[in-house]
Amino acid sequence: MDELARDSGRVRNEVLRAKEQTYFYPRGKGELKFNDNTSPYGPSPAVRELMGRSISEVIGGVEESTFYPDQNADALRSAVAAAEGIEPDCIVTGTGADELLDILFRVFVDKGERVTIPVPAYFMYEHFASLNSATIRTPYMGRPPGLPDGADSKSKMYIFSNPHNPTGSLFPREDIVRLVDAFKGLVVVDEAYAEYADSTVVPLIRKHPNLVVVRTFSKIHGLPNFRIGYCFASVEIALQLRKVKNPFNLTTVSQKLATAAVQDRGYVASIRSTNALERRRISRALESLGFHVFSSSANFILIDLGDRCNSIFSALVRKGVYTKRVNDAGYENCIRVTVRSREENDEMLSRLSDIMLDLP
Repeated sequence: MDELARDSGRVRNEVLRAKEQTYFYPRGKGELKFNDNTSPYGPSPAVRELMGRSISEVIGGVEESTFYPDQNADALRSAVAAAEGIEPDCIVTGTGADELLDILFRVFVDKGERVTIPVPAYFMYEHFASLNSATIRTPYMGRPPGLPDGADSKSKMYIFSNPHNPTGSLFPREDIVRLVDAFKGLVVVDEAYAEYADSTVVPLIRKHPNLVVVRTFSKIHGLPNFRIGYCFASVEIALQLRKVKNPFNLTTVSQKLATAAVQDRGYVASIRSTNALERRRISRALESLGFHVFSSSANFILIDLGDRCNSIFSALVRKGVYTKRVNDAGYENCIRVTVRSREENDEMLSRLSDIMLDLP
């Protein structure tokens, strides 16, 4: 089939060159999942109450299953708008944040046009840029990371995460304002972990029409299985994004769960506090083992394991501890570790300590 596709020209060259985006997700008992940055605490009590009902009750009756869901997710957008103090027309929903990232490239970047992706970065930025035939500029963020100069008149888009994935660093608000002011293209800030930092640049959208902020319900809200993302943009940009998104991309169940989640602000605050305590505790424990731990404002930490990184990473896998190996320039000896529950964190530290005793 591959040869047929190449010979006949049926498949675009960008797709033929791309790699299938697969991600190992352990399911076995006893395995510790420190590689995906999801919350160990799950969704809020309000969301759990909805989950305990029948699907028929949640969607409003069996007859509702014969209709499509609300294509604009009006109730969800209104709830998000109320929480963030921004107009519903500035919000677009997606099947996870990834759908919105893909749409942004499809809407704003023509074939061959340049995008700026400072590295290290979330791997899907480059994947979507490549699929959309962009020319990719990858300035180095440095160590610790900072936002490189964005005053590139040839770039259509500048995209980064804040807090930064994989380091967990939170970029100063004034640096982002300076970037948005200087850059003539679209600035996309991926705030997948913003609730953990209790920091956002969403209010800047009112004065900066070239800014888009992307969020997700997969992290602090504990709903990764339901694939719910959303973004904030000017009314005009939001309109263009809605033209491209699938009209019925979020099921009614997903919309109802997300609406309940966003309204439970107290739960988000409690998870933020618990995560911060555990993040500090395990950071100190890792430093006591002799590792460099990067400062983080997210629900994960980046650890420099030195020249024994590959040995330690492989040993962790053998012991059923799955972390994220980072291979970016300047961070070659690092792994990213999710901050999970106290019990899971203690077990991870115990297994890591055993490994360190066995290594030469």
